[in-house]
Amino acid sequence: RLCSPDEIRHKYALLARAVRAHEVTLKFRDPRLSYLEGILGRGDRAMGRVILAAYRNGARFDGWTEHFDFEAWTRGFADAGVDPDRYAREFSFSEPLPWDHIDRGQSREQLQKERSRTSETAFRTVIPSPPPAAAASSPAVNDNDMYGRRKKRMAAPATAAVPTRGKIRLKWGKTGLVRFLSHLDNYRIFERAIRRAELPVAYSQGFHPHMKLSFGPPLPVGYSSECEFLDIQMDGACNHQQVAQLAQALPEGFFISDDKLIYTKAPAISSLLNRAVYRVMGDMGEPELLREKIAALLAEKSIIAQRLSKDESKAVEIRPAIYRMEPVPGADRMELELELGLGESGYAKPSEVLQALGIFSARWINSFHIHRKALQYKGLDGLDRDPMTAVA
Repeated sequence: RLCSPDEIRHKYALLARAVRAHEVTLKFRDPRLSYLEGILGRGDRAMGRVILAAYRNGARFDGWTEHFDFEAWTRGFADAGVDPDRYAREFSFSEPLPWDHIDRGQSREQLQKERSRTSETAFRTVIPSPPPAAAASSPAVNDNDMYGRRKKRMAAPATAAVPTRGKIRLKWGKTGLVRFLSHLDNYRIFERAIRRAELPVAYSQGFHPHMKLSFGPPLPVGYSSECEFLDIQMDGACNHQQVAQLAQALPEGFFISDDKLIYTKAPAISSLLNRAVYRVMGDMGEPELLREKIAALLAEKSIIAQRLSKDESKAVEIRPAIYRMEPVPGADRMELELELGLGESGYAKPSEVLQALGIFSARWINSFHIHRKALQYKGLDGLDRDPMTAVA
């Protein structure tokens, strides 16, 4: 049974009275929000009508306390003709549930049997261990008679050789409409593709395990690329056939151009990069004017750009991060190639450099198609290296 908001408040008050220590601070959620989440989680298709009605009543951003409007949801239940108490009651084992059609590998009978077993053992008396002298004459205590869960069974030490755990470093790219996907979307795309390809990927520990994936610098939304990098930590040996399976599982627009198997400790991708090469495609205007503006910009000793963040706009020096800027022939028109700094030593965004030229408006810059051609590390010897060649 789901507790009502009044019952939750009563439990909050009991906890607050019971905890008197100054070192302990109690923080409680709005009980109405907890109640609403429980109703939606236990509900069926009728919840769709409730959500739509609540939206029409002004419910927005309910996860934020200052925007949560419980009255809008109460009216939403009434407008949809749904009684929330019907979903707060205790369900019987024989009653059909909204999620019965989802197969999670365990049948309803298995779950009922486990529930019955835990309910029976929760109230059994714990039998204390007899003293050594009486141990021989006392009957042995069954593990099933102990309180709560059974004693944890320890796995026997493995005798077979454990396969060496490796890492796969991928060079990948994206083109077409998928260039409008964000960095977080790219992460989810690869997570799903790895599951679809059934790769033995390693997971983190804790209550919310996630795949051990390490991406390179995020690609801005709207940019295409041919030089992104990704490290996948495998839970066992890795091979090139796994990369082929992953490439087939990726959606249209994503591709893998190179891969490398790593069995030694390798530095992080971000530590191996300090340069990025971009190709700007679109209407560049008059070629002579563009060349004049490029020469004038590169002759400047200082270039200040206004960089916007979530809360403020700050002035940033970007001249040290501009290494090369030159017009290059394209497929049907002139294009602009930029080599810019990347990493902790300072970086510049292509949009900032284009704006500093003084001939492109913000709307004009947004019309450009920007393609990332290379991510590399340029050392003191002047040689270009990328993360694929930087590890043995």
